[in-house]
Amino acid sequence: EDPIRTGTAFFVSPFGELFTAAHVVDGCLVTEMEFEGETHRVDILAQSTLLDVALLSSSVETDKYLPIRSEPKVVLGERVAAAGFPLQNVLANSANLTVGNVSSMKALPGSLGKFQFSAPVQPGSSGGPVISEQGELLGMTTGTLNVTALIDKGVVPQNVNFALDAKYLAQFGDRYSAGLIRTEDGPLHADVAAVNEHLVASVAQLACYQ
Repeated sequence: EDPIRTGTAFFVSPFGELFTAAHVVDGCLVTEMEFEGETHRVDILAQSTLLDVALLSSSVETDKYLPIRSEPKVVLGERVAAAGFPLQNVLANSANLTVGNVSSMKALPGSLGKFQFSAPVQPGSSGGPVISEQGELLGMTTGTLNVTALIDKGVVPQNVNFALDAKYLAQFGDRYSAGLIRTEDGPLHADVAAVNEHLVASVAQLACYQ
Protein backbone atom coordinates (compact mmCIF):
# COMPACT_ATOMS: atom_id res chain seq x y z
CA GLU A 1 0.00 0.00 0.00
CA ASP A 2 2.82 2.41 0.80
CA PRO A 3 5.75 3.01 -1.55
CA ILE A 4 9.20 2.10 -0.31
CA ARG A 5 10.70 4.96 -2.30
CA THR A 6 9.56 8.12 -4.05
CA GLY A 7 11.14 10.43 -6.58
CA THR A 8 10.63 12.56 -9.65
CA ALA A 9 10.49 11.94 -13.39
CA PHE A 10 10.09 14.29 -16.35
CA PHE A 11 8.83 14.00 -19.90
CA VAL A 12 11.32 14.22 -22.77
CA SER A 13 9.00 13.44 -25.67
CA PRO A 14 5.33 13.87 -26.58
CA PHE A 15 4.96 10.08 -26.61
CA GLY A 16 4.98 9.44 -22.87
CA GLU A 17 8.70 8.80 -22.39
CA LEU A 18 10.36 10.04 -19.22
CA PHE A 19 13.73 10.10 -17.53
CA THR A 20 14.39 9.53 -13.85
CA ALA A 21 17.32 8.48 -11.68
CA ALA A 22 17.98 4.74 -11.72
CA HIS A 23 18.17 4.56 -7.93
CA VAL A 24 14.56 5.77 -7.71
CA VAL A 25 13.16 2.77 -9.62
CA ASP A 26 15.82 0.15 -8.82
CA GLY A 27 14.21 -3.12 -7.69
CA CYS A 28 10.63 -1.87 -8.04
CA LEU A 29 8.02 -4.52 -8.76
CA VAL A 30 5.51 -1.81 -9.61
CA THR A 31 6.26 1.82 -10.48
CA GLU A 32 3.50 4.40 -10.64
CA MET A 33 3.47 8.07 -11.46
CA GLU A 34 1.02 10.78 -10.55
CA PHE A 35 0.59 13.36 -13.29
CA GLU A 36 -2.07 16.04 -13.54
CA GLY A 37 -4.05 14.47 -10.71
CA GLU A 38 -4.14 10.96 -12.19
CA THR A 39 -2.15 7.83 -11.40
CA HIS A 40 -0.51 5.90 -14.22
CA ARG A 41 1.54 2.72 -14.38
CA VAL A 42 4.99 3.20 -15.92
CA ASP A 43 7.41 0.66 -17.35
CA ILE A 44 11.20 0.72 -17.23
CA LEU A 45 12.55 0.57 -20.79
CA ALA A 46 16.22 0.74 -19.82
CA GLN A 47 18.41 1.76 -16.91
CA SER A 48 22.07 2.28 -16.09
CA THR A 49 23.44 2.03 -12.57
CA LEU A 50 26.73 3.55 -13.74
CA LEU A 51 25.06 6.72 -15.01
CA ASP A 52 22.18 6.53 -12.51
CA VAL A 53 19.55 7.04 -15.22
CA ALA A 54 16.42 5.17 -16.23
CA LEU A 55 14.21 5.59 -19.28
CA LEU A 56 10.51 5.06 -18.60
CA SER A 57 7.46 4.67 -20.80
CA SER A 58 3.87 5.60 -20.03
CA SER A 59 0.54 5.83 -21.79
CA VAL A 60 0.44 9.62 -21.34
CA GLU A 61 0.80 11.88 -24.35
CA THR A 62 1.65 15.47 -23.51
CA ASP A 63 3.13 18.64 -24.98
CA LYS A 64 4.75 19.41 -21.62
CA TYR A 65 8.08 17.75 -22.43
CA LEU A 66 11.57 19.24 -22.11
CA PRO A 67 13.79 19.53 -25.20
CA ILE A 68 17.47 18.71 -24.79
CA ARG A 69 19.93 21.48 -25.66
CA SER A 70 20.95 20.85 -29.27
CA GLU A 71 24.61 21.27 -28.48
CA PRO A 72 24.58 19.66 -25.04
CA LYS A 73 27.19 21.81 -23.34
CA VAL A 74 26.67 23.10 -19.84
CA VAL A 75 28.27 26.49 -19.19
CA LEU A 76 29.97 27.18 -15.88
CA GLY A 77 28.06 29.83 -13.93
CA GLU A 78 24.90 29.82 -16.06
CA ARG A 79 21.62 30.15 -14.23
CA VAL A 80 19.49 27.05 -13.90
CA ALA A 81 16.15 25.97 -12.49
CA ALA A 82 15.31 22.58 -11.01
CA ALA A 83 11.93 20.98 -10.39
CA GLY A 84 10.81 17.96 -8.41
CA PHE A 85 8.68 16.54 -5.64
CA PRO A 86 10.82 16.73 -2.50
CA LEU A 87 9.79 15.44 0.91
CA GLN A 88 6.68 13.69 -0.33
CA ASN A 89 4.09 13.11 2.42
CA VAL A 90 5.60 16.09 4.26
CA LEU A 91 5.15 19.00 1.86
CA ALA A 92 2.04 19.75 -0.16
CA ASN A 93 1.47 17.52 -3.17
CA SER A 94 2.77 19.94 -5.82
CA ALA A 95 6.01 20.36 -7.72
CA ASN A 96 8.72 22.56 -6.22
CA LEU A 97 10.84 24.88 -8.36
CA THR A 98 14.20 26.22 -7.20
CA VAL A 99 16.84 28.33 -8.95
CA GLY A 100 20.61 28.54 -8.79
CA ASN A 101 23.60 28.24 -11.08
CA VAL A 102 26.09 25.73 -12.42
CA SER A 103 28.76 25.94 -9.73
CA SER A 104 31.24 23.35 -11.02
CA MET A 105 31.74 21.21 -14.11
CA LYS A 106 32.82 18.34 -11.87
CA ALA A 107 31.04 16.43 -9.11
CA LEU A 108 32.50 13.91 -6.67
CA PRO A 109 35.81 12.18 -7.45
CA GLY A 110 35.20 9.21 -9.74
CA SER A 111 31.69 10.25 -10.77
CA LEU A 112 30.85 10.02 -14.46
CA GLY A 113 29.25 12.80 -16.49
CA LYS A 114 27.94 14.89 -13.60
CA PHE A 115 28.12 18.60 -12.84
CA GLN A 116 27.44 20.55 -9.66
CA PHE A 117 24.61 23.07 -9.28
CA SER A 118 23.32 25.23 -6.44
CA ALA A 119 19.53 25.17 -6.85
CA PRO A 120 18.32 23.62 -3.56
CA VAL A 121 17.05 20.04 -3.69
CA GLN A 122 15.72 17.64 -1.05
CA PRO A 123 15.01 13.89 -0.79
CA GLY A 124 12.45 13.11 -3.48
CA SER A 125 14.01 15.54 -5.98
CA SER A 126 16.13 12.79 -7.52
CA GLY A 127 15.26 12.25 -11.16
CA GLY A 128 14.01 15.80 -11.64
CA PRO A 129 15.13 18.06 -14.51
CA VAL A 130 17.65 20.89 -14.44
CA ILE A 131 17.03 23.44 -17.20
CA SER A 132 18.46 26.66 -18.60
CA GLU A 133 16.74 30.05 -18.48
CA GLN A 134 15.47 29.34 -22.01
CA GLY A 135 13.88 26.04 -21.03
CA GLU A 136 16.57 23.72 -22.42
CA LEU A 137 17.21 20.47 -20.57
CA LEU A 138 20.74 20.63 -19.16
CA GLY A 139 20.72 17.68 -16.80
CA MET A 140 18.92 15.47 -14.30
CA THR A 141 19.20 15.69 -10.52
CA THR A 142 20.94 12.60 -9.14
CA GLY A 143 21.76 13.55 -5.57
CA THR A 144 23.38 15.83 -3.03
CA LEU A 145 26.07 15.60 -0.37
CA ASN A 146 25.44 13.56 2.77
CA VAL A 147 24.89 16.52 5.08
CA THR A 148 24.62 14.44 8.26
CA ALA A 149 28.00 12.79 7.73
CA LEU A 150 29.67 16.13 7.03
CA ILE A 151 28.09 17.85 10.03
CA ASP A 152 29.65 15.13 12.20
CA LYS A 153 32.99 16.31 10.79
CA GLY A 154 32.22 19.95 11.56
CA VAL A 155 31.35 20.92 7.98
CA VAL A 156 27.97 22.40 6.97
CA PRO A 157 27.63 22.26 3.16
CA GLN A 158 25.14 24.50 1.39
CA ASN A 159 23.42 23.67 -1.90
CA VAL A 160 26.05 21.24 -3.20
CA ASN A 161 23.95 19.15 -5.59
CA PHE A 162 24.73 16.98 -8.58
CA ALA A 163 23.13 16.42 -11.97
CA LEU A 164 23.84 14.06 -14.84
CA ASP A 165 24.79 16.08 -17.92
CA ALA A 166 22.11 16.08 -20.64
CA LYS A 167 24.77 14.95 -23.10
CA TYR A 168 24.66 11.53 -21.46
CA LEU A 169 20.88 11.58 -21.25
CA ALA A 170 20.77 12.18 -25.01
CA GLN A 171 23.22 9.37 -25.73
CA PHE A 172 21.33 6.99 -23.45
CA GLY A 173 17.96 7.88 -24.95
CA ASP A 174 19.23 7.58 -28.52
CA ARG A 175 20.72 4.17 -27.75
CA TYR A 176 17.28 2.88 -26.80
CA SER A 177 15.43 4.69 -29.61
CA ALA A 178 13.60 7.13 -27.38
CA GLY A 179 11.77 9.92 -29.18
CA LEU A 180 13.91 12.66 -27.67
CA ILE A 181 13.32 16.22 -28.84
CA ARG A 182 16.20 18.65 -29.37
CA THR A 183 15.81 22.38 -28.85
CA GLU A 184 15.62 23.16 -32.57
CA ASP A 185 12.37 21.17 -32.66
CA GLY A 186 11.12 21.60 -29.12
CA PRO A 187 9.18 24.24 -27.17
CA LEU A 188 11.35 27.13 -25.97
CA HIS A 189 10.05 30.24 -24.25
CA ALA A 190 11.54 33.71 -24.00
CA ASP A 191 9.41 34.64 -21.00
CA VAL A 192 10.70 33.43 -17.61
CA ALA A 193 7.19 32.81 -16.29
CA ALA A 194 6.36 30.65 -19.31
CA VAL A 195 9.60 28.68 -18.91
CA ASN A 196 8.89 28.03 -15.25
CA GLU A 197 5.29 27.04 -15.92
CA HIS A 198 6.38 24.60 -18.61
CA LEU A 199 9.08 23.13 -16.34
CA VAL A 200 6.68 22.46 -13.47
CA ALA A 201 4.14 20.96 -15.88
CA SER A 202 6.73 18.49 -17.25
CA VAL A 203 7.43 16.65 -13.99
CA ALA A 204 5.62 13.73 -12.40
CA GLN A 205 5.76 12.08 -8.99
CA LEU A 206 7.10 8.54 -8.90
CA ALA A 207 6.29 5.86 -6.36
CA CYS A 208 8.17 2.55 -6.12
CA TYR A 209 6.38 -0.50 -4.69
CA GLN A 210 7.72 -3.90 -3.69
